Amino acid sequence: QQQQQQQQQQQQQQQQQQQQQQQQQQQHQHHRQQHHQHLIMMRHFGLPLIT
Repeated sequence: QQQQQQQQQQQQQQQQQQQQQQQQQQQHQHHRQQHHQHLIMMRHFGLPLIT
């Protein structure tokens, strides 16, 4: 059950990131930092990276 909850949280975070990507297309550096944080989070949870 814990794993399923984590996956759901991950999906929600991905949706938020996609929205932020659209808003921050002009701010490339900021977007890259966010993407890097997302990769680190994925590694921490040990889940496959879904783009």
